[in-house]
Amino acid sequence: MPKLSRHNNMDLKTIQELQGKVEEILQLMGVSYITPEVSFGDSEAVSVELTVSEDSEEGAGIIIGNHGETLLALEYIVALILNSGSEGEWRRVEVDIDGYRKRREQELSELAHRMAQKALESHQEIHLKPMSPADRRIVHTNLSKITGITTESDGQGRSRHIVIKPE
Repeated sequence: MPKLSRHNNMDLKTIQELQGKVEEILQLMGVSYITPEVSFGDSEAVSVELTVSEDSEEGAGIIIGNHGETLLALEYIVALILNSGSEGEWRRVEVDIDGYRKRREQELSELAHRMAQKALESHQEIHLKPMSPADRRIVHTNLSKITGITTESDGQGRSRHIVIKPE
């Protein structure tokens, strides 16, 4: 049985209900080989850690999707379920599977630094490919610490991307 914990204004019943709903979503997606664990991290966010069964021949790819799009969609659905009918503050939800988010953050950080170096050396703007808001936030945060570089998001909707500019 997955761990369940109590935190702030949420009681054990609410956590158990959310756990059940996430399990139901995974069943409907046909990924019963993935087990959710609902808990609370150091932040105010509710954490849903998904683990792929060791004996499964399937992988985490179906949940991650293209550059994490399916994972973000699942996160949004779980947040809607958690916050539906609740009054007051919106409780944030973070869904991860087998450490994907940490790996993605590392990849984006490395990309951002390579492209910033390229912008500094060439004295030209660098346009990155379109990214999700979460991915853009990671890049902006990483590059905000570099002297001589500014970043901005450009475009709309699914075409929104980051422009790295040398100062």
